[in-house]
Amino acid sequence: VGICAAAALVHHVRRHPGGFVPRGVVTAPGLLSGAVVGLTLFAGYYGVLSTAPELLARQHVSPLQTGLLLLPAAMCGIMTGPALAALWRRRQPLWQTTALLGMLTATAALLAGWLPLPAVVAAGVALATIGFAAAQVILVGRVRDLVAPGDRSTAAGLFNFMLYGGSSIGPALAGGLSGVSMPLALSAVAAVALAGTATSALTRLRSGADAPT
Repeated sequence: VGICAAAALVHHVRRHPGGFVPRGVVTAPGLLSGAVVGLTLFAGYYGVLSTAPELLARQHVSPLQTGLLLLPAAMCGIMTGPALAALWRRRQPLWQTTALLGMLTATAALLAGWLPLPAVVAAGVALATIGFAAAQVILVGRVRDLVAPGDRSTAAGLFNFMLYGGSSIGPALAGGLSGVSMPLALSAVAAVALAGTATSALTRLRSGADAPT
């Protein structure tokens, strides 16, 4: 279904280059590669987050204790996302930052899957939250510099759609494979995050200011 939809979209964009999905937006250098990197980080985060309650329940942690245990992880995202984004603005290039975030998210998934102690699961969620928050600030903020001023709203909408739509890969893998093995499920989630690291390195993902015009 995904392949057919992608083929139909390519055909539509070729026939209607100024339509609902403008060709100038989807072909903007760095936009699609940035979306792929972003969705892998989002998928890793949601994959870890969606499995955390079950992992903790297996350790006989109550729902109330689960909420309290994961609260610091949420605070990590609030505090570290803007801080990491500010640090990145002083230290280029972008691809190294997103590659590191991918490795951080993959580490979070592997820790939670293979060592599901309550403290380790909470730490894994915190690490994944940091990657998610930093990616959101860095990549979404970068989109406006990749397209013409008149296309910025459309680009931001499409970019967010790709990020959040693609992020469903993480919970889908986790949910589908958790019945077989939770370590296997979270290893698959980690592989998705590492795919983002590979994409960052192979495409040499650049900031909007450095993207070719």
